[in-house]
Amino acid sequence: MKKEDLFTLAHSLSHDKLINHLEDVNFLNLVEIANREFLTSAFFYQLQKNNFFIENKDEELFLYLNEIFKLNTIRNTQIVEQLKEIVSLLNSKNIECLLLKGCASLVDEDYEHIGIRFLSDIDILVRPERINEAYSLLMQIGYYKTKEDIGFYDSHHHLCPIAKENMPVVVELHSRVIGEKSTIEHIPFSEETSSKSHNLDFLNTWVLNPTYKLYHTFLHTEYIDNNYNLKRLDLRHIYDFTVLAKKYNDKIDWNKLHQLVKSLKLQDNFQAYLYMCKELFNLITPLTIENEKVHSDYKMVLKSFELQGTIHGELYPLLPKLKSFYKKQRLKRIYHYEKDAYYPYYVLKHFIYQLKTYIFCKDCLKKFASEK
Repeated sequence: MKKEDLFTLAHSLSHDKLINHLEDVNFLNLVEIANREFLTSAFFYQLQKNNFFIENKDEELFLYLNEIFKLNTIRNTQIVEQLKEIVSLLNSKNIECLLLKGCASLVDEDYEHIGIRFLSDIDILVRPERINEAYSLLMQIGYYKTKEDIGFYDSHHHLCPIAKENMPVVVELHSRVIGEKSTIEHIPFSEETSSKSHNLDFLNTWVLNPTYKLYHTFLHTEYIDNNYNLKRLDLRHIYDFTVLAKKYNDKIDWNKLHQLVKSLKLQDNFQAYLYMCKELFNLITPLTIENEKVHSDYKMVLKSFELQGTIHGELYPLLPKLKSFYKKQRLKRIYHYEKDAYYPYYVLKHFIYQLKTYIFCKDCLKKFASEK
């Protein structure tokens, strides 16, 4: 993968004027990146919005992208209907729902068109004391577990994913917004973090406030998925962050967001993240800075991107992943302990967990290499 193609794709998603000047571009490369990053529908929408295909007569490109966009539009419309059924059922039992990530964006109409964003699942938070009841109610209307539940989800931040015949996506019921196996809740379900949706079909449903939507988007990939330490690019989530930041610009409390990031000692992570948003999607925020550290981090991310699909690229993530698995702060977050003296014990505990999860299991090496 060439970083120049990455720049062209990213800029075309955020710079309207650039669309009309895409000359000598290898669109197969752009589409390949867009497909891998689940941004194909967003790419087509920008091209169509700016009348690109009036000047460019590449019918094959148009038909391919248009078909994907139409399918995603139909799929997202079905997801909204699936979501209505779930929320209606749970609300009938006075179970409050907090919509997260993609399904929240669909309900809040964060994107200009329902077909732009790709969703892989529905994420709903239910208060811990009602989550088992909610899970049971969904099982009663035809949902079933998609994975063998052998205790992995007992302390996870969401229960085992469930699916239903003829429904487009699986559902994950969360007891915490985020947190892996840690008992720490970084974004509590409260009136400070959340508010009722203004969508007439979801008036009794909660969504995160704009500041916490951004915070969640950042935490999910750069903290929980460990992208910062692995110097791994997640273009779709950076694009999501940019869309949300631009839409809710005057409603975002940047000082609050800074304090939230600082409370977890993630200033370097966040500064690098904001710099990527600036370079790729032209997003400049009150917290965006430029210094040698963010420049260095960005160069390493681009190098990692260009190595994808090569032998070096397949092996490259393994060493930083091993190191990151045993970082002191990561283990504190997972096992919820404070004293540094306990660190050796939890290194051993986590090592045993890794052996059980990745070595003595089916398809272990493949899972280890591909896990985010």
